[in-house]
Amino acid sequence: MKREVYWRGESDNSTGVCLRARVLVFVHELGHFLAAKRVGIRVLKFQLGFNPTVVSFRRGDTEYGIGALPLGGYVKMGGRESRRRRARRAGPRDQARRRVHVEDEVERSRS
Repeated sequence: MKREVYWRGESDNSTGVCLRARVLVFVHELGHFLAAKRVGIRVLKFQLGFNPTVVSFRRGDTEYGIGALPLGGYVKMGGRESRRRRARRAGPRDQARRRVHVEDEVERSRS
C-alpha cells in the first residue's frame, strides 16, 4: 500500500519533472541573456527549445521564440564571429589594409 502512495506522489510525476526541467533551462538561459545585456553584447535570439521554431516574435534587436524540441534552449549573441568567417567576409582591400598594419607593427617593434 505504501508503494502505491509513493508512485502516485507528486514528487515522481513525470510531467512535474519535465516542467521543473523547463523552468531550470529558462532560468539558466535567462542568466546568459541578462549577462550579455549587462555588458553590452547584442542578443540576436532567445529561444526555449530547439529548432524548428514554433512561435516567435521580435522586440528590438532580439527575436524571442519557442522551439518544437523542448530539450533545452539557447541565446544567440551578436559580435561573436570567428576569425575564419571574418577573413572570408573581408574583401581584398581589407586584407591588404591588415597586411600594412601588421608590417607597421613589426617595424615599430624593431625600432
